[in-house]
Amino acid sequence: AVAVLAPRNLSGRSESAWLSTALGEMLATELAAARDLRVVPGEEVARVALELGVAPSESLERGPRGRLREALGADFLVLGGYTSLAGGGPIRIDLRLEDAASGEAVEVVARIGERLRASLGVAGAASAEAARLPASPEAARAYAEGLDALRRFEPERAREALDRAVGLDPGNALARSALASAWSALGHRERAEEAARQAFELSAGLPENERRIVEARYLETARQWRRAAELWQSLWAAWPDTLDYGLRVAACRTQAGEAREALEATTRMRALAAPEGEDPRIDLAEAAAAGATGDYRRQADAAQRAAERAAATGARRLEAEARVAESWALRNLGRAEPARAAGERAAALYAEIGDRAGEAAAITATASVLLDAGDLDGARAAYESALDTYRQVGDHSGVARSLNNLAVVLRNRGDLDGARERYEQLEEIARETGDRVGAAHGASNGAAVLADLGDLDGALARLEAALASWRELGDQAGEASALASLGNVRRRRGELAAAETALAESLAERRKIGQRVGEVLSLNGLGAVALDRGDLAGAARRFDEAAALARELETPSGLAGALQGQGDLAALAGDPATARARYGEALAARQRTGERAAAARTRLALARLAAEREPETAVAEAAQVLGDPASARQPELEAQARLVVARAELARGRAAAAAEALAPARDLSRAVGVATALELELAAARVEAASGRAEAAVAALAQIARRAAERGLLGVELEARLTGAALAGDRAAVAAAAARARGAGFLALAGRAVAAGPAPAASAR
Repeated sequence: AVAVLAPRNLSGRSESAWLSTALGEMLATELAAARDLRVVPGEEVARVALELGVAPSESLERGPRGRLREALGADFLVLGGYTSLAGGGPIRIDLRLEDAASGEAVEVVARIGERLRASLGVAGAASAEAARLPASPEAARAYAEGLDALRRFEPERAREALDRAVGLDPGNALARSALASAWSALGHRERAEEAARQAFELSAGLPENERRIVEARYLETARQWRRAAELWQSLWAAWPDTLDYGLRVAACRTQAGEAREALEATTRMRALAAPEGEDPRIDLAEAAAAGATGDYRRQADAAQRAAERAAATGARRLEAEARVAESWALRNLGRAEPARAAGERAAALYAEIGDRAGEAAAITATASVLLDAGDLDGARAAYESALDTYRQVGDHSGVARSLNNLAVVLRNRGDLDGARERYEQLEEIARETGDRVGAAHGASNGAAVLADLGDLDGALARLEAALASWRELGDQAGEASALASLGNVRRRRGELAAAETALAESLAERRKIGQRVGEVLSLNGLGAVALDRGDLAGAARRFDEAAALARELETPSGLAGALQGQGDLAALAGDPATARARYGEALAARQRTGERAAAARTRLALARLAAEREPETAVAEAAQVLGDPASARQPELEAQARLVVARAELARGRAAAAAEALAPARDLSRAVGVATALELELAAARVEAASGRAEAAVAALAQIARRAAERGLLGVELEARLTGAALAGDRAAVAAAAARARGAGFLALAGRAVAAGPAPAASAR
């Protein structure tokens, strides 16, 4: 294995600096003609040299040489310098071929390729390599400058140089492939895919392994992950000691939702002889695959190993990348302080090596820890800092991700208009750059804001469009997420059968791809549908399963949803003590993660329990929710808060105050879920009865019961029937409804005498 280091510019002339990269690439090309050699890819040599702080040099001391040998797995190093004269003319190149272990050198001058191959004891014609080289000195310079910029994390400068290279040499496949990498770094997926496709179409004259590499990179830009993985696998089979091929197999398998196969690839890579088998990038690949399955403990352990191994060899960028992965994993495990420390360490390392996009990614990881802790101001400032950096370096994908993160902060703060504006900006960028994945994310996330605003029809339309995009893209994770969101919106619309179908499909998809955190969300959704239907046993199974999995994965948000569901079940079953305990646990979890709107829903659930026995407390709690900015312009939250106030006021015998609380809610009926809308009507009927208009109330309750039955909303139906029968003085109807309630497990309804005054316990929402 041979690594060619970029020769040193001995003349110091800036106009000839590009030759350092160009000569390194051409020397590597010459050496690659020998089939007995494995030439370490130029981008890998440049990455490691930058991380280790090894500058171009004519020779290396033992320490730097040993670190390069260990990091690159190279048996020999080619290094040296060149001198160019002002005004052009011949270039003198002095090279050394060094044994990476002993440092023993062979001087090499002129006829470089032949002499290098002869010194290494191998031979081979370079004719097959000619297709790799630019057609002219001008094209060679532009290509070299583009590669140098890519390796220095300057994608816009790289794009400009590689555009020139392609213009000067349109038939060069490698220049177009490098241009695709630049477009990809800038977040222009459509242009990246087009450049990669053109590179593939021009690759026929390249050596076999180069041609397959170009094709695999094209398949990656086209998001054809399985085919890309298979191609990298074929390369790895042909060159089993080339670690880069194994790493690409693992990465593509992870992207394809085949995390188990990715982990198998990491096991195979560890079987390679040292130093390849101990490369920290193997641990990083394991971390990525483990994270994709929701195994955050394994992800954190693997990322920490990668960081420690990288730090031991001075590989700063690898350590930074590992610390970012570690930060995300620790965050998902609820370990805020070490997660924040890992993100801050990564940001410092990226700053040291000048990788500004990497620094922004590390800042984003730290910001997400602040968001979880409820520090919305700190999170917003950090996300905006990352956004500014991504804009400065021209990374449109990073800009889109930052806009998405800012939208989450604004949504949690109750600024739904601001959140919607950020999602619209995200989608605009996605359309401009041809980023169909970003557009689908924007549509899915924007739909959640529309649902919060009460536009369930608009949310449904956007989710259906996003689902179609995910399916067309073949993105199973995106499809599963959209199905879950679709199921939740359909549930709010009262379409329980369709909701259950979508959520069940989502759960099956997530189990198939190993997305375990997503499983928790789908299970919670299915539990809520079962609860609406009155299938309390089914709801209990779903919520219990979700809670167990959430505890195993240590995901607080998913656990809070399961705990709230368990609290709703206990309330319906006439066990207020257990309900209060579960709601309290859910509230604590949501306060820790900064989910203010979700926390408000849990506080309202607690207030609903207290509405009749402690009406003053319930009214005060509901008033706090109504005054919270996170509740502003969220019809569902406002409606639920007003329902609590109305029930509490009726319990105090204050029908007028209850009517006053419900008056603004009449305008909310079209913007809330069907169940909530029916509950508002039910509360209004109770107010009618308390105001002396019992006959009108009985008629309204009969209509509510009928419509709830049509929708399959058993809890609302039973409450309406019991209340109506009691108001009408129909003891037989009361007994029949109470028997149905007991049979379904609604013991809180069945176990109390229903009168026209204080309302029975509400169906859990």
